[in-house]
Amino acid sequence: AGAVEFIDACETTQDYITVGTSSDVDTKLIGGSGYIFIQGSDGYIGVNDITPTVPLDIAANTRITGTLTTTSDITATGADFNLQHPSGATIFLRRDDTSISDGNTLGLINFQGDDPTDGTFNTGVAIMGKAAGDWASSSYESEFIVQTRNTSGGLVTALTLNEAQNATFAGDVNIAGSTLTMTNTTAGISQITAEQEINFYPSESAHDDVGHAMVVFAG
Repeated sequence: AGAVEFIDACETTQDYITVGTSSDVDTKLIGGSGYIFIQGSDGYIGVNDITPTVPLDIAANTRITGTLTTTSDITATGADFNLQHPSGATIFLRRDDTSISDGNTLGLINFQGDDPTDGTFNTGVAIMGKAAGDWASSSYESEFIVQTRNTSGGLVTALTLNEAQNATFAGDVNIAGSTLTMTNTTAGISQITAEQEINFYPSESAHDDVGHAMVVFAG
């Protein structure tokens, strides 16, 4: 890089100062222990960074008091994401679509890891919200889905909470507590098929005794 060159200190047609040229001329503005560096070869800006590798490279803490808007992806490496708000922080996962149809994903969170290949991330758990019908004015039926995967298969839906607030589990439901309470204002019916069963076990880890159980139907 060459020396700093002032090409135009006061241009008559534009109110700005031009520092450097379009050739490889670097610019460094120093203030106290910090500095702003403009890399002449590509125009990249470094804040306390003499070798910026992206258009804006900041090697310090950054505070934004206004709204940060981006139209591209956000990638944070080796970082935690903390939200703080006096009324409780809120995260919005939004589908920008004025014609939402049944089955459309409204928002999705994937839990991933790059084992065994570094940099190749695989999804182990996914949670998502989906439209459970075609949306219309005042009609936003939706469902909540949790997916997991076993040792060899892909993601499989483990839990669905549908638009009627009903829960469907794909596998067994294990209850660690001693009481299962079901409350409803209308009569309920439990249906058990020939291939299903309800087992009642005592609190001991060894299930060698039937134990004691009582099912009460009250109206």
